[in-house]
Amino acid sequence: MNTKKTVVTLALSCTMIASIGAAAYAAPAANNGVKPAQTTQLNNTTNKVGLGLTLDQLQQKKGKGKIEYSGKKATQIIYKEKWFNQKNPVTTQYILDANNKVNQVTIVFENTVAKQLTPSISKELGKAYEPKLDKSAPSDYTADWKTNGAHYILQGYGKLSEMYITALPAPKATTNKPAQTTQLNKTTNKVGLGLTLDQLQQKKGKGKIEYSGKKATQIIYKEKWFNQKNPVTTQYILDANNKVNQVTIVFENTVAKQLTPSISKELGKAYEPKLDKSAPSDYTAHWKTNGAFYVLQGYGKLSEMYITALPAPKASK
Repeated sequence: MNTKKTVVTLALSCTMIASIGAAAYAAPAANNGVKPAQTTQLNNTTNKVGLGLTLDQLQQKKGKGKIEYSGKKATQIIYKEKWFNQKNPVTTQYILDANNKVNQVTIVFENTVAKQLTPSISKELGKAYEPKLDKSAPSDYTADWKTNGAHYILQGYGKLSEMYITALPAPKATTNKPAQTTQLNKTTNKVGLGLTLDQLQQKKGKGKIEYSGKKATQIIYKEKWFNQKNPVTTQYILDANNKVNQVTIVFENTVAKQLTPSISKELGKAYEPKLDKSAPSDYTAHWKTNGAFYVLQGYGKLSEMYITALPAPKASK
């Protein structure tokens, strides 16, 4: 696997795990004391990719799959599937939110140059938006599509390509409903989650902003984390309201398991699930603290951490 790999995204690659709860938004039932999450266009369109389905509904549609857990909570289910008229099936990760619904689909095309995929994807999704990237960009190629109530982001890392699919937010109503409550509202947020782009820049300085059309999608800094010697690429992913909903930290030339002790000194004891050979990464560790969920993933000598907000505890009936 090519080691020049990172996540855009809305998150969260398995790679975006659990963002990745904040990245896409399926509304839960409102009659059980749980506030509905942000509405998406998927409520009004045919959802062909599985976004918004519960784990049970997805298994009824696709079969058993391989489920990965954080403690007792299912975080994703993985299948091998064919996409966009490609010859061979590829790893497809269905990321689950706090309500056990799919909030992101990550497709991993190994040994595939992203730009070569764009024509076949465009036959299904329409014309791609292909922003020009400079040398400081974490990936070497990106293309975006917005159709059928979903946002498709293709990223290229040499001969590894990944696509992240999330729900597009519904058009804003005349009166704004509050976004889903998170524990960050009640804790000191040290990592930037929930800050607007302007607030983040006031705190950290200018940074490098990336766009999809005229919409800022992320801002990138070089920062030191967890007492590491050198600063690393840190991506602050922005939601539809221009607020940070995920932080992705890219540790190049670093084995993930070797990072765990220094991270645990700050975050507490790690949960380290055992992975089998079919897992997309070779190592993972999780921490939940200070209102945030930290997921470390290892891909040989490349490691990534995805940080997202934990949902607030469910209100009693």
